[in-house]
Amino acid sequence: MDNNHSTTTFRPHRPPELHRRFYPPSNSRPFPNNRHNFAGNPHRHRPSLPDFMVELFRDQRGGGPVPDVKALADQCKSAPESFKTYRSGALTGALLFRQWAGALEAVVSLWESRLDGAHSLVPRYNSVVVVPANLQELEDRLVALFAERIRRLMEGEEVKKWNEKRDRVLVELGKVSKLLTKPKNVRVFNELKDKERGLTCEKDLMERRVKEFKSAMNCILAYLEKKSLEEFGEDGLQVLSFDGKFNWSLIHSMILRECRRLEDGLPIYAYRQEILQQIHSQQVSINSFSFGF
Repeated sequence: MDNNHSTTTFRPHRPPELHRRFYPPSNSRPFPNNRHNFAGNPHRHRPSLPDFMVELFRDQRGGGPVPDVKALADQCKSAPESFKTYRSGALTGALLFRQWAGALEAVVSLWESRLDGAHSLVPRYNSVVVVPANLQELEDRLVALFAERIRRLMEGEEVKKWNEKRDRVLVELGKVSKLLTKPKNVRVFNELKDKERGLTCEKDLMERRVKEFKSAMNCILAYLEKKSLEEFGEDGLQVLSFDGKFNWSLIHSMILRECRRLEDGLPIYAYRQEILQQIHSQQVSINSFSFGF
C-alpha cells in the first residue's frame, strides 16, 4: 500500500434515521405512518377506530348537574364500542359505535330522554365520513320525535289546567248571567254587570293564552314538517322565526320557553300576536311612507 495515502476503515451504510444525532431538515416531510406497513415489525397492529360518534355537550344555559356518561351509555339500546369522558370544556363525553344503527338509536334515545327531562346534555352525531343518507335518516327520526312531543304538549297537562280554569269561570259566568235576568235594584244590577265583565275578561285571557301557546307550537311544527302555517289552521303572523338547518338544541329551548310562558300566565303573552301585528303594521306604514307608496 502506498505510504502517501491514509488508511480508510470501511463502515457499513446505515439509514440516517438510525443515527443517534440525526435530525431531519426543517423543510422535510415526516416519514409516512401507514398502519398497514408492517415491514419493521410483522406483529405490529393498530386497531381500527369506531366509525360513528355521539358527542354529549353541556347545556350552555345551565341545566343542572352533569349526568354520568357511563349511565347514559348503559341506557342505549345498542351498547357503544366504548365511551370517553371529559372533565372540562363544553364536551363532556362521547359514545363510540362501529355500526350506524347503534349511533342512530343512541342520538334519538338521548334526545328522547332529554325531552323527558332525564338529563341536561345535548347529543350530537359526528363522523369522520359524512354519508348524506345517514344524516337524512337521523333528521327524519328527530323530526318525528319532536313533532310527536309538540303535539303531546298541545293537549298536555298545562293546557288542560288552563281549560279547566276557564270552564270554572264559565260556570260562574253562567250563574251571574242568570241572576241578571231577574228583577233587582240598580246597585245590585251594576255589581252583577261588573262581575260579568270581569269574568268575561278572565275567560278571554285564559283562552288567549292557550291559543297563543298552540300558535307557537304550530309554528314549530310547520317548520319541522316543512308545511305552511295555513295547513295548521293558523291565519295570523308567524310568532317564531327560524333560519337555516335544524338546530335541535335551539328548537328545544323554544319549546321550553313557550311552556314556561304558558305556565307563568302573564297577560302580555296572551296578547303577543296582537302586539306583533301592531308592530308589523307600523313598519309597513313607515316603509310605505319612506318609499312614497
